[in-house]
This record gives sequence, C-alpha cells and structure tokens, in this order.
Amino acid sequence: MAVKKDTVHSDSQDDIKFSQIKRTGAPKKLERSSSLEDIPKMYLPSIEWRRNEENRTENKSSRTGSVPKCESAENLMMKLSDNMRKTKLLVDAVCQEDEVVNSLQRKYTDDVEKLYQEQQTLLNQLYQSLDATSSVFTDSRVANDEEDIRQDEALIKRRTKEEHNLGQDIQKILKIG
Repeated sequence: MAVKKDTVHSDSQDDIKFSQIKRTGAPKKLERSSSLEDIPKMYLPSIEWRRNEENRTENKSSRTGSVPKCESAENLMMKLSDNMRKTKLLVDAVCQEDEVVNSLQRKYTDDVEKLYQEQQTLLNQLYQSLDATSSVFTDSRVANDEEDIRQDEALIKRRTKEEHNLGQDIQKILKIG
C-alpha cells in the first residue's frame, strides 16, 4: 500500500475499503514512512467511521443506563502519539527484517550457484579422467590383443609346419613299407 498523497478522501471510499478489509481479512503490505504523521493516513480508518462506531456504542450504553468514561483530550493525544510511534517502529522493523531476509537470500543463492559451478567443474574433470583411463586401458588391451594374435599366428604356422612335416613323414613310411 503506497502512502496516500492527497489528504482529502471521501469517507464512503474509506468505509468501503475498511469494510472490505474487515470482511476478507486481507493483509496489508507494510511500508516505511517518512514521518509519524503519515502513519494514520496509511493504516487507520477514516475518523467518521470511528465516530459512527462511537455513536453506536453511546446509544447502547445510554440505553443500559451506564455513563461512558471520558478521557481528556491530552491523554488521548498522548496515547495516539505513543501508538503512532510504536506503529512506525514496528513498520521500520518489518522493513529492516525484509531487507535482511533479502540479503541473506541473495547470499545463499550466490553460494548455491558457486557450489553448482564447482560441482560441474569436478564432474567434467572426473569425466576427463575416466576417458583417459579407459583409453589407456583400451590401448593396452588392444596391444595385448595384437600380441596374442601374433602368438596365435606363429603357433598356427608352427603347427601347420609340424603337420606338413608329419604328413611327409607318413608318406615316406608308406612308401618304404
């Protein structure tokens, strides 16, 4: 709710606003004020509405026969100024708390972003390390496989040669015998 600039308002508008707030219970957004005089304009209902309420209570009390207690204007003004001072302090405290909460939220958001970036960096390093390890493993495995293939080929050649020699020996034996 913004501070009202003009001091002339229609009481019916104020009554409507107050009755809507009273019915719906809608919370008001507190704002910092520059002086104590601005607070009643921001948060208090119109004076005429209060007078109407007082007239109603006076009518009820006059019917019951009790005499309403009157307080001096000075007492009422002192109570009102004290109430306004307390209200301003509360409004300022709430605004200050909002600022503190916002600054903490920004700080934690920044910290979370830094941690996320660090996590991404570490993940990238891990992936690179895994890629390097797997390529070294793959390279060594390929080298081992090539060596095994060469050994197998040499073994096959040797066996083929032995079989060939054995076949020739068998043919010689058959010719002799």
